[in-house]
Amino acid sequence: MEKEKIILIVSHCPDALISKRISLLKNKYQVFVLYNERGNKNFNFIKGVKYVKLHCKFENGKLISRIAKLIKLRNEIQTMIKEIKPQVLYAFRLDMLWLTINKMTKKKKIIYEVADLHEIVINNSKNKIKLIAKKLIKFIEKKLCRYIDILSITSEKFYDVYFKEFVEENKVVYMPNIPDLKYFEKYKKIRKDKFTIGFIGVVRYKEQMKMLMEATKDSDVKVLFAGSSQDNEIEKIAKRNSWVEYYGKYNYSKDIAKLYSKCDCIYSVYDTKYNNVKYALPNKLYESIYCELPIIVSKNTYLSEIVQKLGVGCSVEDKNVTELKKIIDKLKNNKDYYDEIVINCKKNKKKIKLETYNYYFLEKINSIENKKG
Repeated sequence: MEKEKIILIVSHCPDALISKRISLLKNKYQVFVLYNERGNKNFNFIKGVKYVKLHCKFENGKLISRIAKLIKLRNEIQTMIKEIKPQVLYAFRLDMLWLTINKMTKKKKIIYEVADLHEIVINNSKNKIKLIAKKLIKFIEKKLCRYIDILSITSEKFYDVYFKEFVEENKVVYMPNIPDLKYFEKYKKIRKDKFTIGFIGVVRYKEQMKMLMEATKDSDVKVLFAGSSQDNEIEKIAKRNSWVEYYGKYNYSKDIAKLYSKCDCIYSVYDTKYNNVKYALPNKLYESIYCELPIIVSKNTYLSEIVQKLGVGCSVEDKNVTELKKIIDKLKNNKDYYDEIVINCKKNKKKIKLETYNYYFLEKINSIENKKG
């Protein structure tokens, strides 16, 4: 019996999260991925999956240009849907959901995944333009979500602070950004000459990256930055500081275990003036737990709540270099404190099994299929 077809519609080159979803779905479906060539062009193609590069390139921050290109892209995506004739559509981000839904596709099974809430829809700005944009986006999202069968979110907080107003709870699936542990098979703790704090991921929130370098300049520790960035400002500063290593862009599947092996502690302090930071749960949380490494996060965030509850790290004010320095010194010099966090990471490993969430997700899809006959 021929498998049903599913199309994943993505606004960028498939990243680690998208690849996890593809790996989950490919045993049940014929998987097609429509993507725009943004981000890591050297991503891993998964065997047996049909990838289709769309003929549109977006530029970050250029909203008007993006909207114009979205209109052109909509026709291309609708054409591909007609040709492939999928039973299931899986849209990542609001713009891709908008491109997906029309009279024809409303009757299909639709999954909508939100990995991050857009700052516009959760900001508290009194700026008139931002308020209008917020209301408009929310209006569009509310209207489109009437046609979805599943809302997949990476943080339970997203539902509480936003989607609760217009999406039924029984449509929601919580899919935390837990790593595929096959990429960590070669991970092992390595004894290092110096205590090393690693930031692994997209290098942004520059103020907090600079704060890390400032806090460690007299602490006899090493700092590792690994990940792509929009510009080279942090890289330039890092290269002027002898205790900082700037690894740069990496291939997740090939390099992630090696990078975590370089670290004694993971840095995940972001700027809390952005509301999305307050509610998101980054993959660093789960990666650090698996690797049994303490994680440093921003206070007054949902991430901080989870970290404190599980006892797997510590929290600091996102602009307090003195507090950060004290925490780093404590992790470096207080073995009992450090070891207690490591023990808590070991205790909580059972909570970060990707298979558990994957099983529930597939069951949810199956239940929707049964309802639609």
